[in-house]
Amino acid sequence: MEAIKKKLAILKEEKEAAVEKAEEAERQKKDAQARAEAAEQDVQNLTRKLKLLETDLEQSEDKAQDSDKKLRVAEAQVEELQREKKQLENQIGILESELSHNIATMYVRQICMAQILGSECLLASFRIVCYSLKDSPL
Repeated sequence: MEAIKKKLAILKEEKEAAVEKAEEAERQKKDAQARAEAAEQDVQNLTRKLKLLETDLEQSEDKAQDSDKKLRVAEAQVEELQREKKQLENQIGILESELSHNIATMYVRQICMAQILGSECLLASFRIVCYSLKDSPL
C-alpha cells in the first residue's frame, strides 16, 4: 500500500508538473498569439501607410508631369518671345537707320533750298542793281 501511495504521490507530482507545463504553454501560446495579433495589426497599418504613400507618389508624379509640361510650354513661349524680340530689335535698327538717312536727306534738302533761296535773292538783288544802273545816269 505504501508503494501505491508513493506511486500516487509521484503521479500527483507529475500531474501538477504537467498542469504547470500546460499552463505555461498556454500562457506562452496566448503571448505568442498577442504578439502575432500585434504584428498583424502592424502589418495592416504599414500596408495602409504604404498604399497612402503610393497614392501620394502617383499624385506627386502626376503633378511633376504636369509641371514639366507647363515648363516646356513656358520655355517654348520664352523662345518664341525671344525670337520676336530679336525681330523687333532688327526692325528698330532698320527704322533707326532709315530715320537717320531721312534726317540727313532732309538737312541736305534744307541746305539746298537755302542755297537756292540765297541764289534767287542774290539774283534778284543783282537784277535790282542792274535795273538801277540802267536807269541811272552815269
